[in-house]
Amino acid sequence: MKVYETNEIRNVALLGHGASGKTTFAEAVIHTCGATSRMGKIENGNTKSDYLDDEISRQISISTSLLQAEWANRKINLIDTPGYADFIGEVICGIRAADSVLIFIDAVTGLEVGTEAAWEICEKNDKPIVFIVNRCGKEHAKTDEVLKAIQDRFGHKALPIQIPVNSGVGFTKIIDFVSMMEYTYDIDGEGKGKAGDISENFKGAAEEYHEKLIEAAAESDDTLLEKFFDSGLSSDEVSAGIKKAIQERSLYPIVFTDSYTNVGTDLVLRLITESIPSPSDMPNYTGKKSGNAEIELQPSTNAPLTIQVFKTVIEQHVGELSLFRVFSGSYKAGDELYNYHHGSSERPTAMFTLVGKDRTDISTINAGDIGCFVKMKSTKTSDTLCSKQMQIALPPLEFPEPVMDVAVYPKTKGEEDKITQGLAKIHDEDPSFRLSTNSELKQIILEGLGGLHIEVIIDRFKRKFGVDVDLKEPKIPYRETITGKSDERYRYKKQTGGRGQYGEVYFRMEPLPRGEGFEFANEIKGGVIPSRFIPAVEKGLVEAMETGPLSKCKVIDLRVALYYGSFHTVDSSELAFKMAASMCFKECFLKARPILLEPIYNIEVKVPDAYTGDVMGDLSSRRGKIMGMEPSGIFQIVKAQVPLSELYMYATQLRSLTQGRGAYTRNFSHYEMVPPDISQKIIEATKADED
Repeated sequence: MKVYETNEIRNVALLGHGASGKTTFAEAVIHTCGATSRMGKIENGNTKSDYLDDEISRQISISTSLLQAEWANRKINLIDTPGYADFIGEVICGIRAADSVLIFIDAVTGLEVGTEAAWEICEKNDKPIVFIVNRCGKEHAKTDEVLKAIQDRFGHKALPIQIPVNSGVGFTKIIDFVSMMEYTYDIDGEGKGKAGDISENFKGAAEEYHEKLIEAAAESDDTLLEKFFDSGLSSDEVSAGIKKAIQERSLYPIVFTDSYTNVGTDLVLRLITESIPSPSDMPNYTGKKSGNAEIELQPSTNAPLTIQVFKTVIEQHVGELSLFRVFSGSYKAGDELYNYHHGSSERPTAMFTLVGKDRTDISTINAGDIGCFVKMKSTKTSDTLCSKQMQIALPPLEFPEPVMDVAVYPKTKGEEDKITQGLAKIHDEDPSFRLSTNSELKQIILEGLGGLHIEVIIDRFKRKFGVDVDLKEPKIPYRETITGKSDERYRYKKQTGGRGQYGEVYFRMEPLPRGEGFEFANEIKGGVIPSRFIPAVEKGLVEAMETGPLSKCKVIDLRVALYYGSFHTVDSSELAFKMAASMCFKECFLKARPILLEPIYNIEVKVPDAYTGDVMGDLSSRRGKIMGMEPSGIFQIVKAQVPLSELYMYATQLRSLTQGRGAYTRNFSHYEMVPPDISQKIIEATKADED
């Protein structure tokens, strides 16, 4: 493949709800561009972008993939992303490499949670948008309703630049308002429409939409607007205005396709090559030089070299692939690179362009383009590569908070290290999950973005490392505290022949406000306990608070004052006072009206309005407190506070409640008292475990 200049490149991410046709559209594009001799099909497991075992078996996209094609002397980098909320981390990887986004909407089901999620990501990242109403050839396609829903939700900026003539089974005709032509397709999958005159019964609507499109183009530029009112715009000026309006996000074109029959793909390709901004049209990027000074990076081959890896893929028999974008400068294969984040040098031995897993060698890659390195030493997703002379870092990728966690146990004892090492390797491919060894709960905890996300991670782990594991509900990090005051003394005395052990302490204990932690007060006067033993007393208290008397959980938010005691000139020691403090703490604690606390999480659930009642009822059954509701387009956002113990597998239950259309986020809020009946069960379970 030839070396493309920055202004000849188009980087486009495909976003949208699951099953809206993104992967099939990608197949249609590379076939229409001549990169393949026939279109692959998801049901046959032979699409270029869904080539991983997980994707073929489940018939869904799981990992972001790259497909590159040439059309009208332009290079198009298509970034195909998953549509299910569990894999939103992959979307975040893909969006970093894109300049604009195609948001796919199913012509049958209309706007869905995935549509909203795609929109929010584009808004956050300031990406130009094209809406693609896809699957227009399906029975029950309701293109008019979907068009209205898009405009109702996203406003007057969302403007159709096409309309389908005969949507539904047998869909073959599209009217294009840019060229003011009607395109007819043979359903042979070749994707080449034949231009003709607009049908009489559509001419009025076409003229009306054409005028709106000219107005949108004129409004993108003051000079064009003035000329529009004076003498009208030429076709070239309309095209220039459309491009600028898309780039500045004052126009969101709406187009109609059916990827399965390859109808309308060529019109989208024309839109991409003529009207979607190239990397050279985009604003400068902001990086940081060593020392944290900011630097503006032009998307130009003359700027300092800045490359960022946005996705890592580990392929069997190939090794680690690092998908990257050149944000500025130009790179020649074999040249040395500097990894800013690790402070190490890299010299990639090979560089490729990709069509799924198919690779083509390239020797040079310019600003704005996307490529792939193989077998980098230490470079991972989000790392910046630059020259050692000009060290620059781009902002790291930011992934959402996990919404689900499980405890991972090996089926064979002694294989805990294999679990942590293997999942750490999987994490290189998917940084959106978290792995931790919880010393407090003595569990390996895997946190992901949903049940399917965790299932895929574990399946990959088992397949690649051959270790069988069990998944269990994680233990809850309860806390213990007190609600009253108490006063207690304890004398630790031990005689075993020879020198004994002696230490006596008097404690006053009282609660502190939530979140204050632990306070130790030394109120000893007159040297009744020598000062050299006081640190041992505090140490005994701190260690005792690690495993509370009620449930073996940490103790928080209390004050202990050491106000009296006694010692023995021969038998007293630091160990004796540490033991006395530990024993006295437990007795004092149990007399101060102790309670259990549980972690409470803030959650936001986004659901279509029809499911709001079911979701709120389910949250109430989980001891949730509904904090409010607010509309978001055709969705409602339910805000609530729910105990962590009630959120296990909630992502899966929510999907079941809402027919896959609900999604939620969560974050820790505070600790709150466990209801007495539940608290008693937890305490009894702890005692049973001890027995």
